[in-house]
Amino acid sequence: MYKPGLHAPTRLKPRRRGNNADEVMDLGNANLVVLIESDAEACRYFLSLPEDVRARLAANPNGIGNLADLRTRADQLMGGG
Repeated sequence: MYKPGLHAPTRLKPRRRGNNADEVMDLGNANLVVLIESDAEACRYFLSLPEDVRARLAANPNGIGNLADLRTRADQLMGGG
């Protein structure tokens, strides 16, 4: 649990507002984010993937609308497809 006076982990720090690459990427990730926030199995699967695969999926989330899409894309990125 976060205690006042300690530095918050980077992921908990609020993002800067303005026209920056992080905000643009967040908008592009909407379909992947919606999937992993609304489907517990998709979330568990996404979190089980290696960090580099998760990063590559987040960088190019187009066409990931369901768990089958997520599994297919992850498999392709890991060299299995």
